[in-house]
Amino acid sequence: DLFSALRDARSITPSENLEQFIDDMISVLDSGSDFSTFLEDEAGTYMDQARDEQESFLGTLAILSEIFIVAFVAAPLLLIVTLLVISIVGGDALLQALFLVYLGLPLGMLGFLAAVDILTKPYVESTETLEIDREEVRKEWSNQVQADPDYEAYENKKQRDERRGKLRNPIEQIRDRSPLLSLLFSVPLALVVAGGLALSGVLPTTLDGLFEAPVVGTGGYFAVPFLIATVPLTMFYESQRRRKRSIAKRFPDT
Repeated sequence: DLFSALRDARSITPSENLEQFIDDMISVLDSGSDFSTFLEDEAGTYMDQARDEQESFLGTLAILSEIFIVAFVAAPLLLIVTLLVISIVGGDALLQALFLVYLGLPLGMLGFLAAVDILTKPYVESTETLEIDREEVRKEWSNQVQADPDYEAYENKKQRDERRGKLRNPIEQIRDRSPLLSLLFSVPLALVVAGGLALSGVLPTTLDGLFEAPVVGTGGYFAVPFLIATVPLTMFYESQRRRKRSIAKRFPDT
């Protein structure tokens, strides 16, 4: 019956909120109280709880943003200016400045992004799926259809049309399936561009040359390839995101 199903759901759910909700639901049903009023009160309670959690999370992000400004903007700029002044007046601080710019800041940024990603995990929509044991059903044509002399030609034509459709519009395939597929094309292109610039003599190919022209070397070996590899990924990701958002807007809020 209904109460047995609710108790079973309460005993197997890993969510404390759902467990408490089912307990309250059973109590309301047992007492014969107004169930609509109960649902309205519960909706308001959980809405307030979600709002409080979001405000707490935004407060944490505000603190992290202040830490980011101090640790990765103000302090590095002060250190870089100090090291450059030391180098100008005759000191040997160029190596420390290069270490800070090319190694310290990138590693620090990666660590900061990892920390933000860990903090946002509870607010990310779960992508786990419930596995259900079921028999696999395969749709096959009957023997009579397969025995038809035109059947094989029809299947071959169907497969050719599908392949032509994918090749005719690969951008749509990447956008609909996964934006990460764009890296299969953009990363090799970025490597080819960097290699071409190096072979043509535009970029320095020795360590001494990189020290003599750090801006050109950094831009050619890191900045330009990075942009070539990531700009298409960003565009496909945002396109897919806008498409999902436009589809979601067609459904009423629940």
